[in-house]
Amino acid sequence: MNSDISHKDTTAILFTSIGNLPVTALMKLLSRIKNCLDWHSKNSLIIWIFKAVFDLIFYIVSFILSIGNLVLMRTSQRNEYIADEFALECGYGEEVARVLTEIYQMIISNPQSIKEIINSTHPPITCRIENLEYIIYEDK
Repeated sequence: MNSDISHKDTTAILFTSIGNLPVTALMKLLSRIKNCLDWHSKNSLIIWIFKAVFDLIFYIVSFILSIGNLVLMRTSQRNEYIADEFALECGYGEEVARVLTEIYQMIISNPQSIKEIINSTHPPITCRIENLEYIIYEDK
């Protein structure tokens, strides 16, 4: 049985993504309004003040969206550890650790940027390997 299905990981990610959808749509709308205000703010003090207030709202919503995305990424990463442990319980822990080691050796020549690491839905492979090895050798 698939770990994502048995632990309802996919359902949790789906609800989180759907929860982020209205904020993302709002950000798209706010971005368009902000661009329009940026263009018109040079001609009027009232529009410039409105733009300043709007910019503040825009950056607050951006911050909230960023936090939501970080929570989504962290949840997804946590689910990967759970899936690895599920594979271990099914008797495939050593195989998963071996495959992760092989993947790590393939990608070591192309390191990720900080932005890619932060936005990754998977934890670093080295952490996953260490976690599996710790659990495997703790039981022996």
